[in-house]
Amino acid sequence: MNRRRLPKPRPTKHQEEISTQALVYRKRLENEERKHEASARWKAQRLAIVYERSRRDCLAFCAKFHAALPRELRDLVYDQLIVPGKRHHVFEARDGSGQPRISSNPLVSVSFFDPRSRIPEQPSVRRDVWKYREYTGEIVAKEIAERWYHTGLFILDVEDFLLPKFLSTDVWEHKAKPSAAIRHLRLNIHYNTIESSQSIDDLLESFEDLSKIENKSTEIIFHLSCSYVSLGVKPLMNMLNLIRPTVYRLRAGGYKKVKIHQASWHGSHKDISRIHDVLAVRCKEVFQQEIPSLDERTHILAQILGDTYFIEESSSHA
Repeated sequence: MNRRRLPKPRPTKHQEEISTQALVYRKRLENEERKHEASARWKAQRLAIVYERSRRDCLAFCAKFHAALPRELRDLVYDQLIVPGKRHHVFEARDGSGQPRISSNPLVSVSFFDPRSRIPEQPSVRRDVWKYREYTGEIVAKEIAERWYHTGLFILDVEDFLLPKFLSTDVWEHKAKPSAAIRHLRLNIHYNTIESSQSIDDLLESFEDLSKIENKSTEIIFHLSCSYVSLGVKPLMNMLNLIRPTVYRLRAGGYKKVKIHQASWHGSHKDISRIHDVLAVRCKEVFQQEIPSLDERTHILAQILGDTYFIEESSSHA
């Protein structure tokens, strides 16, 4: 059965006016959007020209700066850009599978080893342009990186075994050599990391990399996390015995600033380098004696360390 289709209602004059107004408004919006996009492109082009001109001016200035001033004065200028004496904790973030994580965003850092000189593509987000060789040139960029290594204090936890990577990896990617540039290095040694023989062997092997430090005036601090008051004298004695061969090897190699510090639970740091040296001499004397019992030797050494510790403590407060 065929049904007759009803004729479509013809739009009224009012509806036609509304439709026409909507069409005009839509076209007006489209025109405004096109104008806005054209204006944004023009501004971006102009800004790109300005940024590029500024970059070239900076390059030219750095070339003249490098030619006009000696390195000593240039370093004074670099100290106004970086923060001399800043502490840098050398760590490496890892993902769930244990692989190192590297940030793909030059403005976000997740690890000490993330590159610090990758220039953002968008000029408007660039900050501290002294970081980028595109602004400073290769020579000045390398000198800034060297100065950064020269003035900072770099702190490593020995159980992370990052010393070889730190000494050989320029995080600025400016061809600087951290092993030649650093002047202040601190190795944190926690007592719980030396409880197993395997970790001791690994630690002693990792200490061999300290000989790669080229400047013999570099301050090398063994920072022992072991409180005499809370744990007694034996843990500290064990830690001193652990680092003693490395300390002597470095000193024999000409390193002048090898120090031993002790951290306590309340956050203070005590230089116990002299305690280490005194204990080493007394240890030699004790082991030359005929004392068959290992427990007896340990007791004597603990007593020596305790006496030395309290003598130092009393003299420091005198």
